[in-house]
Amino acid sequence: KALDLTLHVAQIYRNDTTVRSKCYQTAIGLLDRGISAEVALSSSDDVEWHQTVYTHLLQTNPQSLLDIKTDSILDWLSEHQGDLLATWLARHEMHAQAAIAYRNRALVEHLNINERVNYYTRALIQAKAAVTPNSDSAGKREQDTELDLHQIQDEFDLLKLQKEVCDALQDQGELDIRYKIVNCSTLYNDYAYKYGLWEQCLAILQSVAMNDPEELKCLYRNIITDQPWNILKSRLEKLGKRFLSTGQFPYEFLVKELEDLAMTAAENETWNPWVVETMLSSGVSCMELLDTYWGIFDLCTSDRAKIVVATALLYIVKRANIGDEARGIQERLERLSVIVGGLHGDGVTQNEREDIKNNISTLLLQLE
Repeated sequence: KALDLTLHVAQIYRNDTTVRSKCYQTAIGLLDRGISAEVALSSSDDVEWHQTVYTHLLQTNPQSLLDIKTDSILDWLSEHQGDLLATWLARHEMHAQAAIAYRNRALVEHLNINERVNYYTRALIQAKAAVTPNSDSAGKREQDTELDLHQIQDEFDLLKLQKEVCDALQDQGELDIRYKIVNCSTLYNDYAYKYGLWEQCLAILQSVAMNDPEELKCLYRNIITDQPWNILKSRLEKLGKRFLSTGQFPYEFLVKELEDLAMTAAENETWNPWVVETMLSSGVSCMELLDTYWGIFDLCTSDRAKIVVATALLYIVKRANIGDEARGIQERLERLSVIVGGLHGDGVTQNEREDIKNNISTLLLQLE
């Protein structure tokens, strides 16, 4: 009754700002003595009274604002509280508007990269909920909301790459990239490439579906040059698993490059299967490797090189599940046997030739 009387007086003196304000402050005191916000708000339709209650709750119990469902709460939150607005929208299953609100929070100036990623994560969750056909709330008050799930996903993916670059540059001090969002080109040229973050360069190219052969060769040459041989295998396996399916792992180039380096380092030593095993562990199939090594074999200019590549070919055939490719493999092995039998150049021994031909004969019998 005291609340109703106080608010009634405020309405009588609604044109007197001073009296009305005093009435509202008196009524707010009643909230502190046990009257609920729901009762207080239902006692009057006056927007100014509602805003007075919202402001009081913001100062004393901001989480309670999330349970209020008055007509004026959304406009008030939109003007005053970005975080509470997004959370309120999500709580009341207005997913599309919540996604946009969280995205807008992520774009506020001077946030650090972790805060931006957190907001975008929430934005994406809400965006996906908004377009889920089976959601009971899908479309609720969303018809007039412009939501582009793909745009939010693309922006989030790029932001995660920016965080990946930031994490890799922790030793560089406080770079401005930690506190602002940059576009793809700036991230690539001014940060990832500038600081030699080759894997992040590949990830940025992946994000824009760019597979420029020369750029990829340049990046992988840098990777090969920067890595000691004893850890290069695991590094390439990791890159293959991440980038093979989207085209940023040029295995044909890598096989030739690595085999050339291996043969140069080994001189006249026997062939080592580490390049083949690295490619297989990276996700390259045996049949893809067979095609690659056949191509290398045809381009070999020395008998010694052909012997080495022939050894690699036999190794791959033994590792492969031939299946429907048996006939084609047979023809290639028969051709390989003829070529190897005629290799008499420097560095090629009769034992090597006979060993390869015997292995070919064994494989041909198995394929029959």
